[in-house]
Amino acid sequence: MLHGRVPESQWQAMRAPLQEGEFPFPVKYGYAAVAVVEEGPAALRGRRVFCLHPHQDRFLAPAGMCSPVPDAVPDHRAVLAANMETALNIVWDAAPIPGERVLVIGAGVVGLLCAWLIGRFPGTCVTVQDTDPARRGVAEALGARFALPEQAPPEQELILHASASPEGLRAALTLAAMEARIVEASWYGDRSVSLPWARPSTPAA
Repeated sequence: MLHGRVPESQWQAMRAPLQEGEFPFPVKYGYAAVAVVEEGPAALRGRRVFCLHPHQDRFLAPAGMCSPVPDAVPDHRAVLAANMETALNIVWDAAPIPGERVLVIGAGVVGLLCAWLIGRFPGTCVTVQDTDPARRGVAEALGARFALPEQAPPEQELILHASASPEGLRAALTLAAMEARIVEASWYGDRSVSLPWARPSTPAA
């Protein structure tokens, strides 16, 4: 968004609900806000709500777009609601099977949420691969294994690619088992992604 790399063909599809401005730029974008209602219906006043509003400290939004946040859910978790919706749709598309070997490439917010969801399936072995070793702690805290690219396990039966990098998608082809499923969950903007014409050889374990 910042660099104006939304393809013109996607300008309408990529509009945020309360977006201001027009693509390619300048545009006020965003859709993940948790706030306390200062003025509005009595049922919402003073309550924490989640809203699909561009990111800013204070804003006006229709009451119907403000979803109350349960008291037990902290702000830093509630603000992930839109990302969790994305992750849930990815997992539905992936259709995990209990007991599968699963690799998630990309330990960003969406990738980690996908790993956490799939980890709820009985018997699954979920590994998260990322180039940043600092993300190991979060992945392991969510119940997944962590691997740098050179440590990623081969022969994976289900791979979710969420790194938004061509290298990550190529790695998915390398690490997939025979008849494995690869779900592409990345968005590349106006970048082109090339893939090898043949499946790369599997690296030695």
